[in-house]
Amino acid sequence: MHIKDISYFLAILEHRSLQRAAATLGLTQPALSKCVHRLEDSLGTKLFERGPGGTVPTRAALAFADYARRLDTEYTGAMRALGDLAAGDAAVIRIGATPTWEFLAGQALLDFLPQRPATRLKLSIMFSDKLLDALGRGEIDLALATAPSVGPDFQALRLSDEQMQPIARQGHPLFHLPRAPRIEDFVGMRWAVPRAGVSSRDQLDAAFASRKLPPITVQVELDGSGAIGSFPLLARCDLIGMCPGALLPSAAAIGLRPFDVDALRLSTFPTLVTRRDATHPPVVHAFISALSASATGHPATPG
Repeated sequence: MHIKDISYFLAILEHRSLQRAAATLGLTQPALSKCVHRLEDSLGTKLFERGPGGTVPTRAALAFADYARRLDTEYTGAMRALGDLAAGDAAVIRIGATPTWEFLAGQALLDFLPQRPATRLKLSIMFSDKLLDALGRGEIDLALATAPSVGPDFQALRLSDEQMQPIARQGHPLFHLPRAPRIEDFVGMRWAVPRAGVSSRDQLDAAFASRKLPPITVQVELDGSGAIGSFPLLARCDLIGMCPGALLPSAAAIGLRPFDVDALRLSTFPTLVTRRDATHPPVVHAFISALSASATGHPATPG
């Protein structure tokens, strides 16, 4: 079996068209057909048939698909590991983070890069669902997310325990009530928060729903922007946002204050996720240690 034939098979499976797959791969159709026939001969079964809408995978192809993806990911990872061993500290570390925890990755980089100045890093920001998909496909080495539930193919390391609190500018009306604000006072207020499905937003919605209060009024939905990215907006209007405790000093520096409301103090857990079967070069392990130390002051342990 030729390992490249696996990636060609996956391309045809994705595009459902021999012509489109060939164009994507930079091959001629006859050359791609030859590769498919070679793979079929190796497996002893037919993988594709012609259909009215294009190239149709057989039942055997669909059954083989998950194994093929793992083979392709493992081969790509092996080739990259060999390259990283040759490169040493000049290796590339691919980090994925949710918007909430982008700042943790940044803090770790400040400590890590002076020690490993030749290392190159690629930082991708996306929400948890896409982050774990990218990790599973081998597109990133590490994922930094909020305490996700992970499958058997992944390993999760809880970095620290954090709290999220609502924040707003000093002049927000809720700071000028004759008493301390309560969760009921936030009904009808305008918010700048992530979309539904993001952990902090879901916890916030649940806090109101559990008390049979109307849902929050979301005026600005943040997609791909973390808490710190919303600070300039919050500082100039009466929107309310959510902020991790570690960023409260940064928020205070531009005139933002937290609301001390127990019902809106949300627990959150920055978690580092890796593929369980991944083999990382020493430079990646060094970055994991730097990330853990940045978040908690001591190395992470599996959890």
